[in-house]
Amino acid sequence: MPGAGGVLSMKVMDGSFVAGYRLECLPGGESAMLAMRAESFRGQFPEACRLGPYVFSGEAFALGCRALLAACADPAASAVFLDEAGPLELRGEGFAQTLPAVLRCGKDVYVAVRDSCVEAFLRIYEVQEYELIRVDRKPSLI
Repeated sequence: MPGAGGVLSMKVMDGSFVAGYRLECLPGGESAMLAMRAESFRGQFPEACRLGPYVFSGEAFALGCRALLAACADPAASAVFLDEAGPLELRGEGFAQTLPAVLRCGKDVYVAVRDSCVEAFLRIYEVQEYELIRVDRKPSLI
């Protein structure tokens, strides 16, 4: 997307089963495996943390943090995207160390936050000005 930077978390599917998530940087598409199910994890990346059935990569978080800060510093980027901030960031992991700088970088910042984490996210990161955009996750029939 021209004029934007940041990171997306893309599902990695194994048939109808979510096997993990791949982090993709905007723009440019540099990517790394962000998370994989614990039962499949055999040290494929340095482990940063675990949440639910997933093991998360420290290298992917580092790549994502660099991409987020680069988007903030890039004069051509008018918007920064982070998909997603959730339970990890609420407990000080994941993108937590980079989030304050991103949220205050002076650009339009779009952060995907699951419903159950919104109130805590706003409080912990002291977000005063925001617009909440709800997304219907039900598949549509076309």
